[in-house]
Parts: sequence; C-alpha cells; structure tokens
Amino acid sequence: MRKKKLAQKTLVWLMVIVMGTSNAFSAAASVKDADMAASETENEKTVHKKEQTKRKTATSSDVDYDDETSADEIGDENTEKSTPSNAVKWEETFDLNEMPEIGSSDFTTWFFENIDQEELWEFVLELMEQEDAEDYEPFMKWVKENESRFAKAYTEHTGKEIRLLSLATGDLWAEWSGAKMNWEGNGTESNPYKITSLSELMGLSEAVAQGEDFAGKHFELQTDVDLGSLTLNDGCWNPIGWYKNATDLSGKPKTAFAGTFDGAGNTISGLKFSKIDHDYSYLGLFGWVKNATIKNLTLEADEVSGNDNVALLAGCVEGNSTIYNVTVNGFVYAKSGDAGAIAGEVTGGTQYAVVENCIADDVSINSQGTGSFVGGIVGNAQKADIVDVQVITQDGDSNRIQGKGYVGGVAGRQNKVNIYNSYVSGTIGGNLGKAVGGVTGIYESGNLIVAQFDGEISRTNQGTASHEGTFIGTREARNSFKYGTGKNDNVSFLYAGKEKQAKSVIGSSIQDDNTWTMEAHIGYFTDYQRKYTKVAGTTQEGSGSRYFYEELEDGIQYIITQKLGKDLTTDYAKGEAFKIDHYAPGTQGEPVKGYLVSIPRIDTKNANGTYDNDVATLTAISSTNNSYYRQIDKDRPSAVAPGCTITVATAAKNKDGNRYQMVYDENAEGKVKPPTYTDENGDKQDMTYINGGSYSFVMPESNTELNAEYIKVTTGLVMTPAETEISVTQIRTGDRKNPKITTEVRNKEGVLIAKSINGNQDTSVQVLPVSVHAEHNGAASTADRTVKWSIDNVDLLKFEDGWNEEYTTKDARVIPNIDSQFIQGIINREVKAQADGGYQQAIKNTIYTDSAVVTAATNPSTSVDNKAVTGTCRVDVNFQIQDQTTLRVEGMVLNQTEISFDVVRKLTGDRKNPKEEYAVTGPITLDASLNPSQPFYKNVTWADTEAGKIISLTPNGTNQQSCAVAVLYNASGKDNPAWIQNIINADNTAKNADNGYLKLSGSGTMREKVTATSEDQTHGSVTASCNVTINFRTEDQTVIHPEGVELSKTNLNYDLHYQYAGDVNSSITRKSGFGERDTLSAVVLPDIEKNDGHESYNRSINWRSSDPDALTVENGKLTVNDQAQWIKDALKQAPYRAEKKINITAVTEDSEKAATCEVTLRFAASIIEADRESEAFDIVLTKTGKKTSPTLTWTGADEKRFTAAAYNTAEGIGLQWISEDSALLTVSEDGTVTPVVTDKDGKITAGWINEALKQYPYKAEVNMIIRAAASDGSMADSVPVKLTFSMVDETYSSGGGGSSYSGGGGGSGSYSVKPSGTSSQGRLPANSVTGTWKQNADGKWTFTTNQRSYVNEWAYIFNPYAIDGQSTTDWFRFDSNGFMVTGWYTDAEGYTYYLHAVSDNTLGHMYTGWHWIDDNGDGIAECYYFDPVSGGPEGKLLKGVTTLDGYTVNEKGQWSVDGNVQTKNVQK
Repeated sequence: MRKKKLAQKTLVWLMVIVMGTSNAFSAAASVKDADMAASETENEKTVHKKEQTKRKTATSSDVDYDDETSADEIGDENTEKSTPSNAVKWEETFDLNEMPEIGSSDFTTWFFENIDQEELWEFVLELMEQEDAEDYEPFMKWVKENESRFAKAYTEHTGKEIRLLSLATGDLWAEWSGAKMNWEGNGTESNPYKITSLSELMGLSEAVAQGEDFAGKHFELQTDVDLGSLTLNDGCWNPIGWYKNATDLSGKPKTAFAGTFDGAGNTISGLKFSKIDHDYSYLGLFGWVKNATIKNLTLEADEVSGNDNVALLAGCVEGNSTIYNVTVNGFVYAKSGDAGAIAGEVTGGTQYAVVENCIADDVSINSQGTGSFVGGIVGNAQKADIVDVQVITQDGDSNRIQGKGYVGGVAGRQNKVNIYNSYVSGTIGGNLGKAVGGVTGIYESGNLIVAQFDGEISRTNQGTASHEGTFIGTREARNSFKYGTGKNDNVSFLYAGKEKQAKSVIGSSIQDDNTWTMEAHIGYFTDYQRKYTKVAGTTQEGSGSRYFYEELEDGIQYIITQKLGKDLTTDYAKGEAFKIDHYAPGTQGEPVKGYLVSIPRIDTKNANGTYDNDVATLTAISSTNNSYYRQIDKDRPSAVAPGCTITVATAAKNKDGNRYQMVYDENAEGKVKPPTYTDENGDKQDMTYINGGSYSFVMPESNTELNAEYIKVTTGLVMTPAETEISVTQIRTGDRKNPKITTEVRNKEGVLIAKSINGNQDTSVQVLPVSVHAEHNGAASTADRTVKWSIDNVDLLKFEDGWNEEYTTKDARVIPNIDSQFIQGIINREVKAQADGGYQQAIKNTIYTDSAVVTAATNPSTSVDNKAVTGTCRVDVNFQIQDQTTLRVEGMVLNQTEISFDVVRKLTGDRKNPKEEYAVTGPITLDASLNPSQPFYKNVTWADTEAGKIISLTPNGTNQQSCAVAVLYNASGKDNPAWIQNIINADNTAKNADNGYLKLSGSGTMREKVTATSEDQTHGSVTASCNVTINFRTEDQTVIHPEGVELSKTNLNYDLHYQYAGDVNSSITRKSGFGERDTLSAVVLPDIEKNDGHESYNRSINWRSSDPDALTVENGKLTVNDQAQWIKDALKQAPYRAEKKINITAVTEDSEKAATCEVTLRFAASIIEADRESEAFDIVLTKTGKKTSPTLTWTGADEKRFTAAAYNTAEGIGLQWISEDSALLTVSEDGTVTPVVTDKDGKITAGWINEALKQYPYKAEVNMIIRAAASDGSMADSVPVKLTFSMVDETYSSGGGGSSYSGGGGGSGSYSVKPSGTSSQGRLPANSVTGTWKQNADGKWTFTTNQRSYVNEWAYIFNPYAIDGQSTTDWFRFDSNGFMVTGWYTDAEGYTYYLHAVSDNTLGHMYTGWHWIDDNGDGIAECYYFDPVSGGPEGKLLKGVTTLDGYTVNEKGQWSVDGNVQTKNVQK
C-alpha cells in the first residue's frame, strides 16, 4: 500500500483553484479525503458517466433511465427531444463517444474545439476528482503539457483561476497523509490563509516542498496546534521549506518559505524530529525561510535532533527575513553543525535579517561539531539585527547551552551582526568547547550594546587554549572592536551578575582585549538589579542615586541616537527594520520593559506669520513607583512602564511683555485645551485635568509624545479713528401731503457716502460706509488678529448690508440706520405736527444729534487671562429736515385694508368617535370715507371677487358707506364652500384608510378682495379695496385609547439550582438559573405605526410582579433573585427544594388593559450532610505492672459509625467516605471510622503516638478530617476529628530504698523523685531533674541522681553552678560512657546541635537561637541559628533556610547575605 501511494504521488498534479471568494483548495487533496461508495469504484463511476452521456444523445424511444434520474430530469429531457432541430444539433456538435484518445494530438484539437460544451466540462471536472480512474493520469499529464491553454479555458468557463504544481513531493513525504490545503482566505494581509488544524499546517509544509514558496502570501494561525498528536512519520514533523527526497539531504532544500506566518498569539506544541536513519539538516518548525516573516508565535518542542542547521523555529533564515515576537522552548541537538533556539543559521540579504522580541525560554542546545556555532537565539548569525532577546537555560550538564565549537548565550557567531538589548540567564558552555561567551561565541564584526548576563560561564577544560568570556568567547586578531559610546564604537553597556564576571568581557588571549574606560559602561548589577557598579580595570564606580534601569535606558538611547542616528521621538523607528524596547523601573526599582516618553519644544505661530520659540515648559513624571522615576522634559526623554499614571505639569514662559496661554476651551474641565499624549495608534489623546497646570494620563503600551498648545495672546487694541461723525439730511419737495423725499448721508469730511429717493437707493451714488480699524498689540504679533465688532446703539448705527462677521480681521464698516427711532421719531413727530396744522407750515430745519459706540473685542480664548480686550470708536450722527414742499387735495379710503377670518374644525374625545365643532371669526365691518373729509355725493357700492361664494357682504348706513363682511361655512361639516369641504373630505378619506386612527390636520387658505366704489364732485369715480384672508385649519385633539395588550410569552419555567461545597452551611460553589432571564415584550393594541399621525396614543406599559422578592420585572426584563425569602425558607430543612408560581402582568397606563405571563420557579439545592459537626477519640495507653515487663491497656480507640445524606444530586451520583490520612484514621464504605493504633500483634503503628512516647509527658494531639463526598467529587461535608493521646505509667520497679517511677519513652526527657520521697520539683522548672555532678581526673563530667546515671541520652537538668544572668536549667547530652558532651554533636537522625564548650559554670548546655561560634580557633567566628522551638526538635541547627526573624543561613547553617558568609573577629 505504501509503495502504491508513493507511485501515485509522483504522477499526480496538484490543482489550486482561486475561486470568486479567493479561497484556495487542492482538488487532488480533497479527492483523497472524499468518501467513496462501497458498491462503485472510481473507474466504474467514469464509465457510468460516459454511459449517461450516451443516453443523452439517444432518441426518446431508446432512453433507458437509471435509478438516479429524477422525474423532473425525465420531463425536461423528453421536452428537449421533442424539438427535432435541438436533437440534431446536439448529436452533430458534441458526443463524448467521439472523444479521441486522451493525450493524443487529436484529443488536443477535439478538446479545444468543444470547450464551450457543458457536458465536456462536467466530464473533465469529475475526472479531475478521481485519482484512481483509468483516464486520470494521462489526462493530468496532458493538462500539464497544455497548461496555459487549459488554464485560460478553465477560467473562461468557470470564472476561477487555476495554477498547477507538481505533487511529486518525494520519499521523505511517503507517510505524509491527511494534509489539507483548502485554507480559508485569499492569502492577502487583510484576508490571510487561515490555518485551523494540524492537517492544514501539514498542508503548508507539503505545499512548500512541492515548490510553492508563497512569496507575498500571508498565513495566520487561528488556534493552538499540538504536533504531539502526529502519529505518522514516526511522530516527526517535516519542516516547512524542506527536502523532497533523501537523496537531496546533502544539499539545500529546493524551495524556501517566503511568505508571512502570523501565529496570532497561539501555541504550537509537541514539535519533534528525532529520526536517525539519515543525516538530516535544516530542521525546526521551518526548514529554510527566505525573505519571510514569522511572528507572534509560541513554540513548545520536545526534541529537534539532526546534523546541521538545527533549531526549534527555523533551521536556516536567509535574506530580508524578520522573526518577531516568538517564544520557544525545548531541546536542540546537532550532530556536527550549527544549532540555535530560534534559528541554526541567519544570513541576511541586501537588508539585514531581523530577530526581534524573541525569547528562548528553558532551552537546552548542544552541538558536537568542533567547528560549529551554537547560540541561545541563533547559531551562525551573519548580516542580522538581533534585538530585544532573552535566553533562559538551566545549569545541568545536559540542560544548558553548550557545544564543542563556538558557543554564545545569544549567538555562536557574530559576523556583521548587531546584538542590541539582550538578556541571558543560566549556564553557557561545556567541556571541550572552543570558545564560550555569555552573549557571543566568536566575534567577527558588528555591535554588542546593552547586554545583561545573569548566569555562569562553564569551564571548557581546554587548558591554555580555553576561551571563556562573560560576554564574548573570543575573536581573531584581524577582527577588532572598540569599547565606548562613540558613534563608531562597538561594545558598551554590558552588565553581569557578579563582580568577577564584569572584569572578563572577552575570553581571547589578545592583549588589552579586557581593557576599557568608564565610558564603556561595563560592570555588574546589585541589589536585585536595582543598583549597579561600573568597572574599569581596578577602578569601580558605584551608581550613587542612579538606578540600574536608568543605565540600561541610557544604552538604549545611545543605540537610537548614535547607531541609528535618530532623534528621541516617538517615530524614531520609522524607516528602521526594528523598534527597540526601553527600560523603566518596576515596583521595586528593577528594570522592566517601558516605552519612551518624549516632549518636543513648545513653539507658537503668530497671525502675522512670525514664530515665538520655547514659550512654555512641559514636564512629566510617573506617580506610580514615583521614588524610582526622574522628571521628563524636552531635554530629558525617558521611559515609563505601561499602566503607570503619569503626572504632567505645564506653564508659560512670559517675558519681555509677551504673554502666552494654553488654548482656551470652555468645554474642557480646566477651561483650556488639555495637553495631549499619543496612544498605541499614534492618535493624540487628551490628558485628564487635575488642577491648575497639572494633568495626568495612564501610560499606553507604546512610545508616546506629549504636547501642549500655547498661543501668544492680545494685551491691547489701538483704534483708528478714535471718534468720528456722520450727517443725515432729509430733503422734502413737491406735494406736501405726498412729497418727494431725498435722503443724503455724508461723512465727517462732507463726502456724500449714500443717497436715496423715496426710500429707494440712488444707484448713481456709491455707498461708502465709514471704516473703523483695530490693531492688536500695535504690531499684530499675536496668535489671533481677529476681533468681534459690536455697536451699542444698533438702532442708530448699523453695519453695512451683508455684514455677518463674527471674529474677523476686517475693519468695521458702519452706516446710519435711516429707519432708526432717532431719525424716524423726528420725522414722525414733525410730519404729524405739520398734518395737525392742516399742512399749513413747512417743517423747521433744526439739526439733531445722537451717538453710538463701535466696539472691537478680542476673542477671550486668545486674550490675556482669557478675557476679551476691547477698543472703542464714538460715532456722532447728525440729522436735519429740509422741507421744500407745497399743499394738494386727495380721494376715498377704507378704515381697514387687510382683514382676516379663521374657520377652525375642532375634534375632541375618542379618535374613532370624535365630537366635531366649528369656531369662526365673527363679521367685520368696513367703513368708507372721503379725504379730505366730506359727504358722499352718491351711495357706495360693495363687491367681492368670487361674487358671494366665499364671503357674504351686508351694506348699511345712510349712503351704505359701511359693510359687514362674514365668512360662509356649514356647522354640520357637510355643506361648506367647496374649498373647505374638499379639505374636510380629504382628511376623512385618509382617516378611513387608516382604520380611523389617523390624526387629522387638514388646513388651507383662501384669499378674497372687497372693493368699495363711489363718485365725488372733484375726482369723479373713486375706489378703495380691502384684502380678505380666510384661514381654515383642523384642531384634532382626539386620543387613541388602548384596546388590549399582547405578551411575547404567557408561560415560563425556570429551574434554579444551588451547588454547595458540602452541607448547607458550606460555601456555594455554583448558582444557576438566577439573575437576568427572559425579556418579555408587550404590544399595545391597536399595533399601529408610531408617528405624528397616530398621536396622542399612550402606549406606556407598567410591569408588575406578584412576588417581587422572588422575581422582579423592569421594562419586561425578568430577574430571578437568588436571595429571595422562599429560597431561604427552602434551605432551612431537607430536602432543600421548593416551587413557586408568579404572575408577571403588563398593564397599560391608559385604560389599564392587562396581559399576564405565569412564571414557574423550581428551586433545588445540591447538599451533602454528615450526621455530626465534629468527633473526638481520646486514646489512653495505661502501663501497669513491673517496669521491665509492663502490661499495656488501650482505651478510647473503639470504632464509630458516621452517616450522611445527599440531596438533589444527579442520577447515578453516590456517597463515599474519605479519610484525610488513612494512616491515622480509616473509614469504611458504611462510614465506620476507626483510629489506627496497633497492628494485630499489638505493636504500635501510629507514628504520632510513637513520637509522643519519645518525650515526657507522653501526650499528643492530631486533627484529622473525615469527608462524606459525592462520588463525582462535586461536594463533600467535612467532619473534623480530634485524636488525643496520653500515657498513664503505673509501672513499678522492685528493689530496696524506695520506689522509682520513670517517664520512659526514649530518654529525651526525665523526671526524678528523691529516694527519701521528697520531690525537688517545688522549686525547679517543670520536668527538670536535679542530682550530682562529678568531674574525673581527665576533666570529664558525669551526672547522677539518687535513682540512676545518664548514659547516651538527653537530660533537662537543674544547674546549681549557674550565676546571675545564666540559665539555671538547660538540656545536656551524655555519651555512651556517661560523659557530658561539648561542642558539635549530630544525633542518629542527622540533626546537629552545639553544646556550650566554654567552662563558665554552664559548660555543656545546649544552644538555642543565634550564636557566634569560632569553629577552628582562628579568631574569626561565624553566626549560627539553633531552633528555639520545642518539637522542632529544639536546639537543632537550621540549614539553607530563612529564619523566623527573616535572615538567611546557608547549607552549613552560617548566616549569609547575598551568598556571603557573615563573620566577626573574636578574642582568642
């Protein structure tokens, strides 16, 4: 089977079709996964297809339909056959039976002559999906030979693009089955190919091996992928961009991955390659990538082993590739070549390759090649930028970064490589390595700036040939570098974790390689990376008040300004291949990742085009961890950790009489436009106002630029002119009662600036308004040259016509208002007086004067103190009438020339059954008279335009000089004049069409004219007219009343549940069914559209709950209360369940129409309850009889039966009993609890009792838990069980001189009674003994009591030799000969003690607490800590721990600080 698959793969061609949705899929791959019918082989299907084609060309009488043909197909087919012309055309133009042999030249001709035949394409598309078909291979071979023509024909027919790739993957892919290439997406950056499974990731690997490099294409991982589930290929991953056949392994893979692979923050785990049947190279998740991008990925590997270019991520990275934000972990092994965690080899192209923000976390790397390059990030690095990388390895012999060639914590080889901002932790190097460096194995060229090494450099054991450097392993003499921070220097800002390491930057033997000055910034960090010390030769320089993060940030800024040649602004990375990280202080002052805060100089532009520079200060400092930050300003940019709150202060620099202010904003909290910072998208965001000039913002996760906008403000205005005058003259000529009126306007200089005749402008005279100018600060050097003009007496003086300026730079242009009250008042008064005098006298030519003030006001937002600055100009207006008229006679007039009537149709009450009323204006009387007043010569006649159809006229008076005018209408609303009735009818029709719910608003206006005519003796016929307006409108005050309510649901059922951890008093682990549930919707009937035509209609609903404590409703939203009383009541007793029905009612505000939904609440609590809250076993051992052979009696250890009950559990959930420690208590399935005391032979098996028997008073207590638990572990009720033990020793020993009782139990304590029977305890500490001390000739001490001697045991003894200030009772140790022990003593359990070794009346007493001890008598003592707590055991030496008072002791028990043993001189 395996050989068959391989043979097929060498012949098959992969067809990739780009569809309308731009999806790509593999036709060949999809066929392999398709389900094949058991009864029909693929070859049979092809034959079957041909047979169907034959049937379609047959006549209707010959048709033999198979079982798959539908009735519709039969009908359609017969219909088509009924047209002879169609049948003839079909048979003559195309027949699959006439198809030439596939692959022949005749087939080529035949195929392209028939490419418009649907039947042909049905055959082709089905054949292309059948790899096992007889015609498949020759057809696909023919397609390849005619690829261009076939692809064009395919696209024209299907509308899809097609590409053909060889599927001849090779023998290395023989087991690579199940790969899928039908990725969703079109491979663009906005719609990338989406990898959602292992099979789709396998498809990418296979597609590249087949020759598709995916240049310009984008892939995005949609989910975590576990390669550990790969069972084929020995569980090994074939890299993306790898070989086809084993015969290719000696060279480079044919195709590199050249696209973009975005992990999107997801993880690929279980990566493994461990085959040993060939020397495999180019290994990793990717084999060979070129001009590619891999980013945002976490890679967890088991093992990647091979020959050369072996890595976790990519074996070889070439060209202008970028590896960004990738984290890897795992084991890498290379047999002879280069190895790294990210890449075995990186070789850049015309542009450097970039490895940025990558982490090798817990990696182990090894290469056995003596000429190999091994690096924690990259093995062999050339023409690359390695930026912001971290390497963390371990310290074991096998789990470190090592090799027999050149080994570096970051890069094994550094050739034309810049390593900026790196961190390495762990052990680097191993036995027989050529050179080992904490960062670089061998340096050839490039920069190494800002590096931290916090690990160990392993010995290579090469003797004089060893090259071991803290940062650089070695270099050849021809490859030089320079220490320092100049533009052309290469190495600086290197810091190690230890002082000694800082003095050996490079492990070469070249003279002066480890010589530098303080300008190189090389040293070691201290105080948990809060502080640092610079080193240069034998000179050291502490950091003083500076912190280590500041030193690192200086290095970062040096890289930006000197190496990249950029200013420290937020866009310094523009045009660069990478964006380096910054440093800020963490919560304890340690360096953490931060982002740059930069502040540019604040300038302001004036309205006249000039600039004022550096007009304000802007400073910032983090208020989070404030003690570690420095102030930031335009000259001192710095970094801040994201999430910190930054306080910003700003103030103007006012000088030389210039005033600057922040831009005014009345809507802002501080009334000025707040300073801004840029966010992650580069957009400006306003800061939060604090007070005065103080603001704050939260540091974003990006570099940010702070800015404040200032303007130069106005302090004064200069007005030109300061005052002026304008003269207005009215000249009256002709008929005094109807004069010609000419008005002339002149300025202060007497120039005619405007003229009108009878109120109409004389266009022969150009209007020239008077101009007023305002100048800012006398020179216009302000941000804003505009002013807002105003006139205090707008009735007298006005701006020129068309003036609509607000704030403007234009001069004010003013002209007198001829219609002003000042001028018109004089005219009206004088004309009236003239008329009152019978027009006998001309009007006097008196000159009148009034004044107005023109004011210019600056914009407050651009004025000093945000208050407008003003300037004024006084304008005097002089007015004079020159009357040159003569008197004449007139005709007839009416008392009114305009009258109007209102006809109102008023509707009230219910909309569907309204009350209708009409309100009409009453008759209006017109009176006619002659002017001058005189009697009528003939009667007056009255007429209207519509001859009585609209209005009625009723004349009266002696000469019918009066006439009553009235409107025609009909109060019933049916026989009104046509124009009114038409409006009413249109309204009623629209309302009926809306089922009677439409609000009526019909209205209209009709115009008429009434004319009075008469004759007099002087003028003949005279007339006068009055215009009549009739307004009809509808006032619809009706209301739509609700007719009912419909609810979205009428019944609801909610199951509510509490899950307790145990009994009803335990915590609730889960609640379900509570809180917001359904939202009921209510529809008020009638359900009509909401618009003005359906108002007024009160659709408001009031929601009511019959039990709001259990279930509340707000705007239809139902909320179940988990603290309702009915639930509390249910929890008071078993079985802890209840049911409640509640009605939710929706009631309309208007008419109180209601609908109800019944809600059933069913509550149950899952609870398990034991039958008791606690239990106790008081176990007593009584020893009686002879001391040498006592009788042991146990009481209190009898078993006890516990019971429990479980409520409301799921079906199948049972009850089980669990003991917290079955070595102390056992519990059976039925709840029987038994203490574990002795075995069947009576031997005590309870360890805690044995421990108690070792020391007087032989008592102990332990606490245990017995749990009644649900079988699924969802809940358990705990019963605390207290076990107490005591021993009653009633034994005796036979012999003379009295009785002796012993505490027994291992000799760790003693109790004595004198032979006389008088106890000495009355004045001794409890449990201490007294006796006789004796010293032999050798100076050794023994101790005896009246009862016995002490041998090979501890004793708590009253010391009669103690003096004031010394302890009177202590523990002493006696050896196997009975002599008191002094100095160090270690017991059988491995505990170490110290017995006082100085003869000062307390010789031999056991130490507790802190003590300085000179071990070797050299006069230098170390400090030790002995456990002061009994049961510890008391007096034991503590080792390798932190003491109760917070100090650290090492593995020898000596007090240490930062690994340094503390000592002091003591007198010998």
